[in-house]
Amino acid sequence: MSASPRRSIRALAIALVALLSLGACSHDDGDPNASPSDIRSTMKSTSVASDHVSGASMTSTSFRKPSDISIKVPTITTARNLSQAIEVVRERTLRGAAWDSATKVTMTGHFISSTTDLLGVELQAEVTKGKTTSQSTTTLWYDATMKQTLSASALISWPGWPKFSQEVVKSAHADGVNGKKAEAALQQPQAPYGTGPALSFDSKGDLLVKFPAGAIDSVQRTVLIDSKAVSPTLSGLGQKALGASLHPTSFTGTPSTDATWFTKLKTSPKPADSPNTRPLPGDPATKTSSTPTHPSTAIGVDCIVENCVALTYDDGPADTTAKVIDGFTHAKAAATFFLLGTNVDHRPDTSTLLAGSGFEVGSHSASNRTLTTLGPRGRTAEITDAVNALSKLTGRPTMLFRLPYGAHNEQIDAAMAKQNLAMVNWTADSNDWQNRNAGKITKTVTEYATTYTQPIIVLHDTYSSTADATSGIIEALRHKGMTLVTVSELTVNTGGLETGKVYCRGTAVNQNGFGCHN
Repeated sequence: MSASPRRSIRALAIALVALLSLGACSHDDGDPNASPSDIRSTMKSTSVASDHVSGASMTSTSFRKPSDISIKVPTITTARNLSQAIEVVRERTLRGAAWDSATKVTMTGHFISSTTDLLGVELQAEVTKGKTTSQSTTTLWYDATMKQTLSASALISWPGWPKFSQEVVKSAHADGVNGKKAEAALQQPQAPYGTGPALSFDSKGDLLVKFPAGAIDSVQRTVLIDSKAVSPTLSGLGQKALGASLHPTSFTGTPSTDATWFTKLKTSPKPADSPNTRPLPGDPATKTSSTPTHPSTAIGVDCIVENCVALTYDDGPADTTAKVIDGFTHAKAAATFFLLGTNVDHRPDTSTLLAGSGFEVGSHSASNRTLTTLGPRGRTAEITDAVNALSKLTGRPTMLFRLPYGAHNEQIDAAMAKQNLAMVNWTADSNDWQNRNAGKITKTVTEYATTYTQPIIVLHDTYSSTADATSGIIEALRHKGMTLVTVSELTVNTGGLETGKVYCRGTAVNQNGFGCHN
């Protein structure tokens, strides 16, 4: 007997509801990250082959301390500020993992956008603590006309931000995700500095908004914004990024034109002076009065908005370095270490512990000889041997060099440029080599840090008194409202550090200090 029309329609309806319910729940593989937005998109950012990018190479780092670490991210000699930004994100991820006593860290990176004036990079991190693995994604956008890297929020214009935020909240609600949490996370710094999302495009031109684990859910979640909805909200950079994602062309490092991102200030900058808190050059200059307001486009810490100090340590690693590492890790603070090649050779485990714990590491020559007193061969050996040893150990090019006794001349500057090195001197010397007293060292460092703007202060991790002062210095500086950063964090948002030049302070101000270039 054949089924009646009413029964056939009813059966078809039940089957359709079941099918739709199945499609809205998960991927076929049962991926717990699945959401309705997963069904609408491949959830993958566009990908650009590295041979599109002149000067690009892949770095590979593998450490076993303080955790099982594997990192493969690009470095680009033709976009130094972008390479510096990648290192900033890399090191902050490792510091966060060390602070949380993570057991495993994995990070990979690839290009997602490329054209004459723009490069986009996506960094994906997985950090395991106990039985839980947390994922996060960071996207960095390099504008070659300004020689400046910007955070993901730079893809959205200032007037377009309120509308963009509404679209994200609406899409989050549709996906069954807490829209209020999504709206709040949008205002935060991008991971790994906060719960802010990465922004990138998929192959259809839709925008992928990737929130890290813990931002709007216990796992990483991606919210998709349709290309038609997001297009009116994009900044000029965002429009470039969209085109360079869908139709990538070669990046050579030579832009089609030049634009000014930031001009150094002669006096102490105020928060309003930060270029990361206003529309990008070429975009509408007026900010919207609507809320929510556009978040900062800075990578990590904006050292014009915050009072930053970069503590740097020379001559290690030594027996006392471990105590300095412990002090900074316990306090969840950052620092930069300039290592001697001979000590790197003698203490490779301490050297890798520094790098694996997320401290910035640079070279301090092979044996601390004054470079200006050496001939060409001697200079080359002191520079190249030390840099090669450190790069081999860390699995990535060394970008920073601390001059022995701060001495340099035109020949040395040229040699450093050839090695793709920027030189970092100091604003003030802690004199810890002379005053072997933890209390005096703490007082001196605190006075200098609060006197100068964006200071770089030199200490030595080779003295037990300096190691003893570590916790006290950090506590005293924070009590004064200071934010402790690496040298690259201090400089990355205002142009970064160029090869063959010497720096004594952050790049927001003129380089007043010991043997510096303006």
